[in-house]
Amino acid sequence: EDIDAAIKSTLGPAGFAALQSYDATLTQRGVVNELQQRLGATGNPLSATQADQLVQILANNPAPKPAVSATTAAANPAPTSPGLRGPDLGPILAGLVGGGSGPAIASSLFAPMPGGGAVISNAAIVQSQTILAPQQLTALQQLQQQQQSQQQVQQIVRESLSAASRPAAPSPSPRR
Repeated sequence: EDIDAAIKSTLGPAGFAALQSYDATLTQRGVVNELQQRLGATGNPLSATQADQLVQILANNPAPKPAVSATTAAANPAPTSPGLRGPDLGPILAGLVGGGSGPAIASSLFAPMPGGGAVISNAAIVQSQTILAPQQLTALQQLQQQQQSQQQVQQIVRESLSAASRPAAPSPSPRR
C-alpha cells in the first residue's frame, strides 16, 4: 500500500489508474504485440488505435478455462502432502517423443501460449471484426488456432505424464 501511495503521489490519480490498467492487460498486450510482429511484413500493420482497441477486446472477452477431463482429474487427485511429489517425467517422455533433446522438446511443449499468455476467445474474434481489416483478422484467427493446437498438445502430454506416473497395478501372485 505504501508503494502504491508513493506511485500515486508521483503519477497522480489518472496516471496511477493508467498504470494499473496497463499492468492488468499485460498478457493481452503480448497477444497484440505478437500479432503486430506477424503483420509487420505484410504491409497491413495494426495502427496504434487498433492495437489499443484489440487489447481492450481481449481483456473484455477472456477465453473460458479449459475443462479438465475426468481421466486427468481422476489421475491427479489433490495432493495430500505438499512435500511429496512424483518424479518429473516431462523431459524423459519428451525425449522419447520424436527423438531429440528431452529438455529442448519439453521446453517447447510447455512453453507459454503464443502471444504471451492471453488466450484468444471466439467472442474476441467476433468483436475484433469491427476494428480489423480482413488480412489482420485472418492473422488473429491463425494465432488463435496456434494457441488451440498448443493447448491440445499440452493436454495430451499432461494426460500421458499422468498415466506414466501412476503406479502399475500389482500383478496377481502365481498359485502354487
